[in-house]
Amino acid sequence: MKKVSVFFTVLSMVLVTFVSLLTYRPQGVQAAGMDYWNAGQIISDGNFWTSGKMSKSEIQTFLDSKAPNCNSSADNKCLKDYKENTNTREADAYCSGSYTAVNGESSAAIISKVSAACKISEKVLLVMLQKEQGLVTALWPYYVDPKGEHKNDDSHFKSAMGMGCPDTAACDSKYYGFFNQVYSAARQLNVYKITGNYNYKPGQENFVRYSPTLVCGGTDLYIANWATAALYTYTPYQPNAAALANPYGTGDSCSAYGNRNFFRTYSDWFGRPNSYYTYGAIAVKYDELGGGSGRMGSITSYELSDNKGSAQTFKGGNIYWLKSNGGTFSVWGAIKNRYSNSMWGRASYLGYPTSGELPRSKGVAQTFQGGTIYWVSKTNKTYIVKGAIKSKYSSVNGTNGFLSFPKSEELPDSRGVGQIYDNGKIFWISSKGAYVVYGAIGGLYNSLGSRAGRLGYPVSDEKKTPDGKTYQDFENGQIYWTKSKSAWVLFK
Repeated sequence: MKKVSVFFTVLSMVLVTFVSLLTYRPQGVQAAGMDYWNAGQIISDGNFWTSGKMSKSEIQTFLDSKAPNCNSSADNKCLKDYKENTNTREADAYCSGSYTAVNGESSAAIISKVSAACKISEKVLLVMLQKEQGLVTALWPYYVDPKGEHKNDDSHFKSAMGMGCPDTAACDSKYYGFFNQVYSAARQLNVYKITGNYNYKPGQENFVRYSPTLVCGGTDLYIANWATAALYTYTPYQPNAAALANPYGTGDSCSAYGNRNFFRTYSDWFGRPNSYYTYGAIAVKYDELGGGSGRMGSITSYELSDNKGSAQTFKGGNIYWLKSNGGTFSVWGAIKNRYSNSMWGRASYLGYPTSGELPRSKGVAQTFQGGTIYWVSKTNKTYIVKGAIKSKYSSVNGTNGFLSFPKSEELPDSRGVGQIYDNGKIFWISSKGAYVVYGAIGGLYNSLGSRAGRLGYPVSDEKKTPDGKTYQDFENGQIYWTKSKSAWVLFK
């Protein structure tokens, strides 16, 4: 079963009445709800298939509030005032409750009773009435033909939910009538879920087009739940970037608006419709870490992808998936704060994590594409080691070597960079490379002003003379050391 993706979407560029309904925006309401838009989960199953959240009187009050200036007359029927004789519908596999007929039954009562019979949220039914025909807020809810002429045949009520109205043909008359539309649409949404014999299925990738126009294309989309699968089966298009960029208006020739308008309207009226979820490699990692009860805690974003991989944020940290090797790593605690808040995470030179946390004697290390972050447990401070200095540090066994942990960030001057460690320093200049200065030679070097002094930068590591002396070359001299004589300097 397929129907119109927005109330008369095809006519959206030519019908003045349609455009005014499409761009309807409640006073004082911002499109903040679009911040939570995710094509893979338009609405949560809980918000979709939970009835009893609005009573009949609350529905009536809601309808009154959304079209306070609509005055019903012989030629103008407002949804808030609409009444119709309804039919009895027996319970079946798709609507587990029965529906008892009433003459002159109000629209609010119909919505309430269909919700109870079919276990579809009253809010969902109200939103669908709005996104299909604009009925909830409409002041002139009678048919407008393609020429813009009003015809008083109540077609907006006759096809209120777009049920049986395909994009390429006229609406099927067997679904005509407001009650028939609301009940049949609610039942059909359950059919999609219960039978599962339709194109869109949750828990897997589904190709979802942007438009009925084939050249507009589409994307493979992970659909997270049955409610979203049902919405795509009912309205088989996702909004493209142009439609999302103008959430209360039109996009481009490839834009479809039905599911965007559902999400936007629900957000404006009732708050956020969806919830966050994990899937794929990040979901596996999240479960390994204990899920919501583990150190990551609750999910705080959807998966955020770029050309190198994906990231997802959680209350206790982030999880990253690297496309090049399929690695999945969590970043949390002090290292996460340094990585995400100070360095802009994966968008910085550090790139994606390439390991989990690696325990060390005095703290923790974690490697990234562009460097390593170290956390020192005693001071609760973090330091980044990167580039040529990182390569040099690794060559002397990093935290397991004599230098131990870093105790400063890189310290640049006009010519190069230095970095301090527990038991020495590493200096780098582009013309000579990176070298370690430590021990007695390092002590004398520091006393002479280090790189800012007469000796300048080191240009070699420590070396041995044939007679057993240890020495190190600097730009403007050498420092020698022997056990008996300690350290001394020879300037050039």
